[in-house]
Amino acid sequence: MTMDREPVGVRSNLGAALAISPESIGFRVDRREATGELILAIHGEADLATAPFLAEALGEASGNGHQHVVLDAAGLDFIDAHCLNVIVNARLFLREQGKALVVRSPATHVRRLLAICDIEDLLESRIAALHL
Repeated sequence: MTMDREPVGVRSNLGAALAISPESIGFRVDRREATGELILAIHGEADLATAPFLAEALGEASGNGHQHVVLDAAGLDFIDAHCLNVIVNARLFLREQGKALVVRSPATHVRRLLAICDIEDLLESRIAALHL
């Protein structure tokens, strides 16, 4: 079954409405390709102001040919519920397309938040352990 919808929040225009750029608020998403995966390295604070930029990057990732999308969270200083929601919705959307989304290298505070929200299954290490 093909879905013609986008993940919730992926095409938000909040950033445009506020006339801000991600760089002006210390947030960026670097994209690189590796064998069989697209890596989105997040840097800075992922919050209400930066959620549209994260959503845009994930939306673009859903349209590429990679089956595996990795959010490298090593450079993530902070994440709030808005961005967690963007990530969870993007994962659901990618899953409907037969693709996967995982979070790699989160700091302890991000890992703890994923545990509190009961979404630790996003962690790459948890997925790898399931396949042993």
